[in-house]
Amino acid sequence: MCIVQILMIFIFYEAIKTDRENYLKYASESHEILEFLLNGNFYYLLINEPIWLLVNILMSNIFDIQYVPLVIGLISYLLSVNYVLKKVDKRYLLFIILLFFMPQIYKSFLVHLRQGLAIAVYLSSFLVEKRRNKYSLIMFSGLIHNSFIPILLVHIIYEYFLKKYSA
Repeated sequence: MCIVQILMIFIFYEAIKTDRENYLKYASESHEILEFLLNGNFYYLLINEPIWLLVNILMSNIFDIQYVPLVIGLISYLLSVNYVLKKVDKRYLLFIILLFFMPQIYKSFLVHLRQGLAIAVYLSSFLVEKRRNKYSLIMFSGLIHNSFIPILLVHIIYEYFLKKYSA
């Protein structure tokens, strides 16, 4: 199994390396990008993923720039694992644990860093009981990656029709 994981790392290295350079740039320049956006149009700020910029600023203040993408990927991965472990039927626990040790799973969190973090925040919203906190997390996922803004709208519409027709 270890040999397979090592081979997978070499296979995925190019994809990780290309994206890594972009994420290192975010880690080192997010403060300047956010400052520029704050001096401009408020709506332009919202569509340029301000929570993603704030996460990079926070992480670059705590960790060396080289480790910021790795730490964000690890946090996203662990949040997603936490969600799955809390929601999955315990009969499948061993299978789920083995699944999360596959290098392809973690590689996806590293290559698609913003999307992975947005997914992890979105999934975490389902573990929250308070409606306000749940929608805040869903909204934050849209401010981490733009692709979650339509998901927020679909989620609201779904809950509206679910309540309307299930009563």
